[in-house]
Amino acid sequence: MHETLPDARVSGRVHVGDLDVYDSATAAVDVRRRIGMVFQKPNPFPTMSIYDNVAAGLKLNGYRNRHELDEIVEQSLQLAALWTK
Repeated sequence: MHETLPDARVSGRVHVGDLDVYDSATAAVDVRRRIGMVFQKPNPFPTMSIYDNVAAGLKLNGYRNRHELDEIVEQSLQLAALWTK
């Protein structure tokens, strides 16, 4: 996120697998697709349901199968202790 700040500076190298995060040929969008972000406070999309908030990243990356989305969303919420049967 620092690339939007004109005075921000970085040095060194950061690799995630074979991806050099700070290489000038690496697009920030590609980094975000592979890593994701964690915030101290929840930052949901306020106009979207919990389901749609969890599925948003998957949908942006081409997931369209509703059954598959349902399974991933349920599993994600279970792992976060936010789903009970």
